[in-house]
Amino acid sequence: VDASTSKTNGSISNIDTTSPIIPHFAVCPLTWGNNDDDDETFSAMKQKNSNQKNDNDNILQLMPSSYDTVFATDVLYDLSSLSPLFTTASKMVKDGGYFVLSHVPRASVQDYHDDDGKTIIGTANVLEHLICNEAIKHGFTCGSSNHSEDQIDLERLGKEEEGMDAKRRKQVIFIRPNDIKLLWEGNTTTIASDELTYDEMDETGVSIMIFQKDDCNTTTTGC
Repeated sequence: VDASTSKTNGSISNIDTTSPIIPHFAVCPLTWGNNDDDDETFSAMKQKNSNQKNDNDNILQLMPSSYDTVFATDVLYDLSSLSPLFTTASKMVKDGGYFVLSHVPRASVQDYHDDDGKTIIGTANVLEHLICNEAIKHGFTCGSSNHSEDQIDLERLGKEEEGMDAKRRKQVIFIRPNDIKLLWEGNTTTIASDELTYDEMDETGVSIMIFQKDDCNTTTTGC
């Protein structure tokens, strides 16, 4: 999603077309996790880009590392998809951009131990620990906000290694269902699920996880 452009691609509902800044949305099928730059997804992106050379410069070009923000919703049904998921996100997001994972614990995890050999209890906590560790391997760090009131809940997973660059610490912003309820002062009638309450969703470990891709121009450790 690129909010800096003044054009939209196709018909998008609920968008104020009188606004001077209209977001541009680009949607394309993905082939997850292929490390070859010539894989199907990115070949399609390059071809689309070559066909749009004469378009307005403000239009988002569908090239690798061109997205400000990438969203993924409820995609982790198997732990084997973790690495391909973050490989794909890392390829798509530009330096300093965001990867937002709307996470519902579904993958089966048993007898998982952290780096110190201690057993991590609770499926939701286990999955979040694994997700964060995988994110770090692919160059993602904590998403941040310039406004303290927007930082609903900040949790750190894993150890901060001695001497580690501050931008590469093992941390992530989690937004929980009950955080949203507090944000809306308990008035959730218009946004809550018809089938589940926010308390019930919170108990299942539902969360929104916000990662930021390292900026190679500002990190001291490189990318």
